[in-house]
Amino acid sequence: MTIEVVLLDGLNCPMIRCDVCGKTINKQSDGIYCWDLSKNKEGKGIVPYFAHHNASAVGNRCHDALEAGFAKYTLGWSHLSELFQMLQANVPTSK
Repeated sequence: MTIEVVLLDGLNCPMIRCDVCGKTINKQSDGIYCWDLSKNKEGKGIVPYFAHHNASAVGNRCHDALEAGFAKYTLGWSHLSELFQMLQANVPTSK
């Protein structure tokens, strides 16, 4: 999992890199986040993987390559745009 903050034109910009090809995922619609379902245990955290997923980006090659490294049906995934909604919903606000 690679999330980094890059200084661009004087702005600190969070960026996500594909764990397969190492290139930046430039649009939410071009990326997914994945997790190993075989390690999915109640109350335990799993470090996610990030990959390109859209044919307009690098293509499904990154997603397919990542999936090939896991046993059949053991890689869960969701669209990158949903990650930020889930984070917002699951991170409690301060009291």
